Amino acid sequence: MDFRPVDPTTFFAKPTPRPKKPPPAPSTPVTPASQSAPPPSSSQQRLRAPRRTKWEKMHDILGHISKDLDGLGNFLELLFYHRPHGTKDVRTSRHKTMVTHFLQGKANVNMTARVEF
Repeated sequence: MDFRPVDPTTFFAKPTPRPKKPPPAPSTPVTPASQSAPPPSSSQQRLRAPRRTKWEKMHDILGHISKDLDGLGNFLELLFYHRPHGTKDVRTSRHKTMVTHFLQGKANVNMTARVEF
């Protein structure tokens, strides 16, 4: 994969497109009598997907980073972005707070626990 630098000022300046709302469902759904299912009884349990592991979540996050930010290098460049003096800071308060807490050792897992010298 080619490394393509991302300009944070233009990356963060783009508004996130909102998903289009689906058309409203009809107030009374029409289903043929032969295909209708009986209503669930109160003794039946609802089936839920099992909780995802942290590794499954990591796989999904890395997929988004690869697809949306053109790789881990661009993501890290944006994550640890240092704005030039005199320019507007385009990072969100959440972004700044999370990175600051991580670098200052105030997060659950800090930099010294991850980097061995």
